This record gives sequence, C-alpha cells and structure tokens, in this order.
Amino acid sequence: MAVHDRNNQAHQIVMSLAVPKEKVWQCLINSNLVKQWYSQPPYQVVEADMDIRPGGRQVITVSGPDGKRLSTTEVFLEVVSGEKLVFTDAFDRAWKPSSKATKVTEIKLESVPTGTRISLSVSYWDKTDQESLDKHFEDGWKGAVDRIEGLCRAF
Repeated sequence: MAVHDRNNQAHQIVMSLAVPKEKVWQCLINSNLVKQWYSQPPYQVVEADMDIRPGGRQVITVSGPDGKRLSTTEVFLEVVSGEKLVFTDAFDRAWKPSSKATKVTEIKLESVPTGTRISLSVSYWDKTDQESLDKHFEDGWKGAVDRIEGLCRAF
C-alpha cells in the first residue's frame, strides 16, 4: 500500500515480507548486507559506512556503470533496536546543517503472523523536493524491499 500526502509533503509505503523481522533488521543495519540490497543493477554500493545510534550517521556511496559515484550522508535521529530507524539528510557528519537537506525518513518493522510488516515514511522539506524525489520513491523502495526479502531468505 502506498500513501501520498501532497499537502503534508509526505509519502508512505507499507509492505509485508514473508521473512522474520530480525533478519530484516539485520539487512537495515549491517553494512555488508546493505551493500547487497540498497541499489539495483547496474548500480552498486561501493561504500556503506554505518554508525547505527541516535546521533550516528550513515554514508552510502553508489557507483554507476560509467564509474560516477554518488554519496548520501544521513544522521540517525532515533534508533529502536529491531523496530525503528529515523534519519535525515539535514545535517552533515559534524551536525552542521546540510546544504542538500531534502527529507526525514522513518522505517518501522513489525512482526506479523506471516513474517514482517515494513512501513517506510518520508517527509520532505518542501514541495520541490517531494516532486523531484517522489517519482522514484515507490518503485525504488518496493524494489529494495523485494531485494531485502530475497537476501533474508538466503541467510
């Protein structure tokens, strides 16, 4: 299920995975696993530096087929082990305001009888950011969740 709230500049997807919540959590916090699901071919994650704690950060660098690299730096605002991650690109590594701030992302996991329910929510700073990023949000996250589920089945 996908929900677009253009008035509040938010977007949410809720999906079910037929794998245990603990495995999904590991895919979200283990840099070696993040490298396997975060980007879809022909792009690949070449760096996933993750400090999973409130105030910690993650830097993920993706390389394209042309060798061009794109990095994102996000700071964790809230971490509830096994259940919830909240992070933003509003700050750099030193907690200084980022010139590229676009969003706050929240990922919640819930155990359900069939496996795991994952809720992905993004709140955008402004409508321009939302319109620019929204077009890729749903397909991008659905693909990522499918890759997470496949990865969980493999371990």
